[in-house]
Amino acid sequence: MRSLLLILIPLLVSGPAFSAARGPSTAEERQKAVELVRVLETSPWTDEAKEARVWLTTFLNEAPDITVKQCLSLLGSPAERQGIPADLSMQHMFSSAAHILEHPGAGAGSTETFLAGLEGTFKSYSALRAHNSIEPQPRLEQLLQIQKDGQLEAYVRGQGRNCL
Repeated sequence: MRSLLLILIPLLVSGPAFSAARGPSTAEERQKAVELVRVLETSPWTDEAKEARVWLTTFLNEAPDITVKQCLSLLGSPAERQGIPADLSMQHMFSSAAHILEHPGAGAGSTETFLAGLEGTFKSYSALRAHNSIEPQPRLEQLLQIQKDGQLEAYVRGQGRNCL
């Protein structure tokens, strides 16, 4: 799965270079994208979620009018992220995309978008934990504590500077 992440990230970052053949996203595609992100946040272990990841990755890669920034440093340093499944690392980008689609004025690199992406990652992680599909992830548990302490926005503001 980690190798899939290494393949997908460059494709997503370079989206416009590959998307010249199609026009802007449609309202139906944007609505479908948001609905699929919600599936990933509520039942990420399902076959539907696997299909959603594939569709979302293709959509975000091809739609020339949608820009999403992948900000892995919000999940910690490479050493801290060690062991976090690729699907959860990608969730930040998917949840950020849903936020951008629901709030057209939100910038891809804004604190509010990065925060929404991180909160979506927490939802997916919590759903996996409730379903007993994943062992506790120390770094995600630390970040959840930061959220519980009311410091998540400040954390995102500070850490998000590394993503711009």
